[in-house]
Amino acid sequence: MKKSLSLLLALLLCVLALPAGAEEAEPIVITVGMGVNSSEKYAPGESFDNNAWTKLYEERLGIKLDFVLTADSQYSQKLALTIASGDMPDMWRTDKANFALALEGDMLMDLTDLAEEYLSDQAKEELEPFDASFRAATVGGRLMAIPYTGEAAYGASYTFIRHDWLEALGLEEPTNQQEMVDAMIAFATQDPDGNGVDDTYGLALVRELWGAQYGLEGFFNAYHAYPNIWYEDEEGNLVYGTVQAEPMKAALADLQKLYAAGAIDPEFIVKDSAKVGESVASLKSGAFYGMWWNMSSAICQSFMNDPEKVPDRWWCLSPLSSDDQPAMLQSTGAIPSTFYVVNKNCEHPEKLFEMINLWFEMMSVDVSPEDYATYVVNEEYTPQNYPFVSQIWGKSVRPEQIRGLQDGTLTLEDCTSEVQSIWANIQSFESGDYSSSVYFDHYWNHAQLPHHSGYVAEETDAAGAIVNDLNFGPTTETEAARGSTLDQLRDEIIVQIITGEQPVDAFDEFIENWYALGGEDIVREKNEWYATVK
Repeated sequence: MKKSLSLLLALLLCVLALPAGAEEAEPIVITVGMGVNSSEKYAPGESFDNNAWTKLYEERLGIKLDFVLTADSQYSQKLALTIASGDMPDMWRTDKANFALALEGDMLMDLTDLAEEYLSDQAKEELEPFDASFRAATVGGRLMAIPYTGEAAYGASYTFIRHDWLEALGLEEPTNQQEMVDAMIAFATQDPDGNGVDDTYGLALVRELWGAQYGLEGFFNAYHAYPNIWYEDEEGNLVYGTVQAEPMKAALADLQKLYAAGAIDPEFIVKDSAKVGESVASLKSGAFYGMWWNMSSAICQSFMNDPEKVPDRWWCLSPLSSDDQPAMLQSTGAIPSTFYVVNKNCEHPEKLFEMINLWFEMMSVDVSPEDYATYVVNEEYTPQNYPFVSQIWGKSVRPEQIRGLQDGTLTLEDCTSEVQSIWANIQSFESGDYSSSVYFDHYWNHAQLPHHSGYVAEETDAAGAIVNDLNFGPTTETEAARGSTLDQLRDEIIVQIITGEQPVDAFDEFIENWYALGGEDIVREKNEWYATVK
């Protein structure tokens, strides 16, 4: 008995002598690189490298992320220098140019078989619709990266117009581009705000001419012109939209007409998006073109600052055409700007796919309200921006579920936590509660009603009215050498034509110069590449 007791005590002492936590395996350390948004908000005590998601990675996946390569606006430059040094982390986010550099340096792991083995069924199903995005990450038939994914319709440029100004001037909603141009001229010449002062403009335009806010892409699209993107002609060859003379000149003629009528601010050539946004927010602009989320920016700001709180000053319109052919909107939404890549020497590449699986789990329709608030979004923070793996989206169920709530075919219990939250905000706004900008945002972006931006985007997608940019390959040799010069020439001639300094026909000479100064070689190089992937 004494001997047995002594043995038991000895065993107990051995157990007590074990280091704390010895029962649990130490987390696997994964070194990563990613750009960091310095303006991102975190809960007290949290940061980009210590937050709900980093803790979730450790608890659920047994990994601890070591952020060895980070920067804010200078991340791309810092990444390029790191690639040149050859001292790369296990995994990193990369833009298109640095993706190409890492490929050239033979730094990347082939992810083809790993994706098939480690992606969950849910992740595979979510990613299936995004073939175009994955083509951009595929080299020689092998998957070399995981791309950001996005729906093409949400990368297009839509028409936003002052509905209250149409009513004030007795104008109907434009049903074609000619009526749209006429309305913009009326906004500048007929005192739509009734203050007796010549202080309004018809079209808000940014100095860069292009972009998600106040750019011209959507305007040109009404004329079947698709500037700055590559798309297939009838023979299946890539063509560059900027140098298609007939549709480009048709759009330029109407832009020149608008400027001459005073419908475009003559100071547009010096105003960035923030300055143009001030004009929109101060209710001095009658229309602009931009991505669907623009209801959340200056329009929302103007509403919140408006003592009258007019809830429907702005409408989003379905694509308008300049002729009897349906309008198509160009989109770069399916072309990824960012990729996730893995160092070919990484010991645990499967962890990238485990993080992707976890991302989709937390973004799924089944996530609990508690997890939604912790890992997706809540009233104060947006945790979905925190994780190393983010911005990989499946087809959104949000529009379908909101339509179901609107027509009574779904109940709140049938919907995701996200939709339940959005629906509550929509109802608050519809009841006349204008106390929160989020209510305005969710009502005008997500309520599936005509003239609401999310509705228009969904209808555009359903109609197949999208021209996708097919320039998902590497930058060509001539493009790298001459591209910026050619872009500068493009913008210079467009500004000169808009302001009347040059006639519309001057665009023909620009096209000739574009081909002569490198464009012809770029077209050839693009099509040589495209022949290998289409």
